[in-house]
Amino acid sequence: MRKKIFIILAFFVIVSSLGYYELNRTMNQETFYKNIIKNFVPQNLRGKIKETFFSKKFKKMKLERKVKGLQLKNAKLNESIVLKNRKIYDLLTEGGKINFELTEDKSIANLKYKFNLKKFSTSDLLVGKNPLAISTSYIDHYDKNLFIISGDGLISYAPIENFVNNNISFKIIKSNILELINDPKFFVNSYIGVKDFKIIDKNLYMSYSFKLREDCYNTSVLVGELNYEKIIFEKFFSPNQCVPGSNDFGIDGKWAQGGRIINKNENEIYFTVGTWGYETLSQDKNSVFGKIFSINKQNKEFKVVSFGHRNPQGLDLDGNFLIETEHGPVGGDELNIINTLNNEDKNYGWPISSYGEHGVWKNIDQRIDFYKKAPLHKSHKKYGFIEPKKFWTPCIGISQVVKISNTFLKNSYPTVVVGAMGSDIEEGDMSLHILEFNKNYQEVINHSVLVINKRIRDLIYISEIETLVMFLETSAEIALLKIHS
Repeated sequence: MRKKIFIILAFFVIVSSLGYYELNRTMNQETFYKNIIKNFVPQNLRGKIKETFFSKKFKKMKLERKVKGLQLKNAKLNESIVLKNRKIYDLLTEGGKINFELTEDKSIANLKYKFNLKKFSTSDLLVGKNPLAISTSYIDHYDKNLFIISGDGLISYAPIENFVNNNISFKIIKSNILELINDPKFFVNSYIGVKDFKIIDKNLYMSYSFKLREDCYNTSVLVGELNYEKIIFEKFFSPNQCVPGSNDFGIDGKWAQGGRIINKNENEIYFTVGTWGYETLSQDKNSVFGKIFSINKQNKEFKVVSFGHRNPQGLDLDGNFLIETEHGPVGGDELNIINTLNNEDKNYGWPISSYGEHGVWKNIDQRIDFYKKAPLHKSHKKYGFIEPKKFWTPCIGISQVVKISNTFLKNSYPTVVVGAMGSDIEEGDMSLHILEFNKNYQEVINHSVLVINKRIRDLIYISEIETLVMFLETSAEIALLKIHS
């Protein structure tokens, strides 16, 4: 009896060992008996058996499978990048068209106003200058045409009357941008690129991230005569100052570039420059960072209009009042009114005063150091600075601001519209903020919000057709907003 049990046990051990060896040898290979097992043993149980009895090889097999998957994904991504870069290069050098098609036509409203909204989207603009953007682009209106310039320098236009159709083609204007800009980051998804453009007196002014030397940037301006076939740019405003990504303040602030351009008069333009993360320079009058300038169109001489700004990305002009918007840090987005007739220093307080807080630090010591250099007092006036007319805490990801006519909303108050980016609608992001002021922009008397549900990178108001035009970077869309008739 004992002999029989011993023989059975020995047979079982031999069969089990052979089975274990065979399964281990052929793991991840197809065999006839594995196909039989698959029909009787559930997949999750088979996985547990492999993990329990063949742990080492099973883990190695899973890791190899994961590596192969990542390699395949990386190969496809590289292939996609190559194709995208080739398309961008072809469009910049050969020209062609950017096609938009109607994606939405509907009524939208807030508690005070009702509008009609039309959206047109494209798949031809490929470069975002923010991690949340499919395409970052800017818009302008000139000679009855709507112009677009993408973050990587593609310039195109289409007659504004074509927006009554469902499909629109923007003709690309060639330029010499590739000859002037050799920074690879300019032509890919990054913070480096076009920051604004404006067509003034038949000249196209374009602001952009300029690499003065390795990892040392400023915000500069090119100018070229408007030509519908090819624009030849030259340097207009290019300071010899730059800041590196790593600086004394401790922030690589490539998002804080400013760059907004508007016309002042027949002789000058206004231009904004951000801090690029080197926050304390906004209080240094000898520095170009954190300032608004007026620049002479002919001799290119410039002077400071105001300072103490962080990232001024919105600017418009109503008589002698400059209307400016700028990003706060965590909280503290601002709308400022700058009286250009006032010859005193116009200091808006950054980074000594702000209604936001510092949000980037490695440890508590760095946080303490931030607040020593930039205390962010919760009053501007108390410390000798000009208070904002409006601030937002939490931030709304503030973008461009435009003055609109009284006929657009059929009201009698000075009214501006502010675009918001961000990603949280509950905080006022991805919306239009409509602000009505009393006389001379002394205070806001009404503030209403219209949800667009996309990041509004840029907007303009076209008075001839009483329409707000926006570029929505979340979805690479042009949006037209008219008051509901």
